[in-house]
Amino acid sequence: RSVSFSPDGSFLAGGGGTDDMHGLMTRKASTREMKTIVWNVAPVADECRYLGSIVVDDILHAVAFSPTGRLLAVGGESRTIATLLVDRDFEQASELACAAGVRC
Repeated sequence: RSVSFSPDGSFLAGGGGTDDMHGLMTRKASTREMKTIVWNVAPVADECRYLGSIVVDDILHAVAFSPTGRLLAVGGESRTIATLLVDRDFEQASELACAAGVRC
């Protein structure tokens, strides 16, 4: 439900998922995939490529790159915000508690 370009424009991240209950349930069933997908983008379509996805436990509502482009923050209904290291294949650097969850 959210997309974000890195500051230098080389990455595009999108977060979301599917939820048949329209947000009325937490900890979604294992049959539903909640994830952030990351692409390397370029001005020429043939040079764009899918880099992978980061699967999470619950629906994501927000993804955003830091101003330096070194971190990607993702947050949603899991009541956490995870920061991921861009230069380490989006390895999780930290997880911050967010009692209300993240809605955008």
